[in-house]
Amino acid sequence: MEDGSRLGRPAVEWAGRMTVVESKFDSDVFGYRVGKVEMGSRPPFWRPHTPFDVVFVKVDEWVYPEVHVEALDYRYEMELPGKPLSSGGSFIRAPQTPPETLKQLAREAFVGSRFFRDERLREKAPELYARWLEGEGRCWTLPDFADDAFLLQTWDGDVARISLIAVRGQRRGEGLGRKLMEGVLSSIPAPSWKVCVSAGNVQAVQFYLSAGFKIVSCSTAYHIWA
Repeated sequence: MEDGSRLGRPAVEWAGRMTVVESKFDSDVFGYRVGKVEMGSRPPFWRPHTPFDVVFVKVDEWVYPEVHVEALDYRYEMELPGKPLSSGGSFIRAPQTPPETLKQLAREAFVGSRFFRDERLREKAPELYARWLEGEGRCWTLPDFADDAFLLQTWDGDVARISLIAVRGQRRGEGLGRKLMEGVLSSIPAPSWKVCVSAGNVQAVQFYLSAGFKIVSCSTAYHIWA
């Protein structure tokens, strides 16, 4: 999660060109000093001389790092114009405190993410996903399938963002994810909706394209360990 409120500890200049900021949220979960940096263009790919154990890097284009990195992930930013409100959200509810069943779904959803591909973060990454549900976003689910699917929605300014959709394995293929997403999209007023999807997750990319989302940009994410 790129929530600025979670980034508030020491900022360090990296190579005099960019600022690496500590993510307390990630640091607390993983037990490492985690820094984050975002760049709009191709960065220098050397190991950072910072007090952080690992730096999570995001570049607003597809690049191939020139040094060894972990968890290389090419991603699509997808966007859908806001839909007019309808009664489709009448069956949506948002538990104030996500139950353990939904937290377990979140833990299972981390498989295939860049955190799963980084061996040093893999063990604790499921808890990162579970704690996202307790953060500033809102967790939506279906009354008849309250333990089987959820959608985590956050705000990026006035733009609504889908941070995560998870469906229990044995219920996949029944349309729960689509039903949940369409209900939320038609119930929450927003000028547009956005979601970031790994380009390698073809099933997820096709899921959002079929719902009307368009690819508007691409980015590269990876981890550099000190």
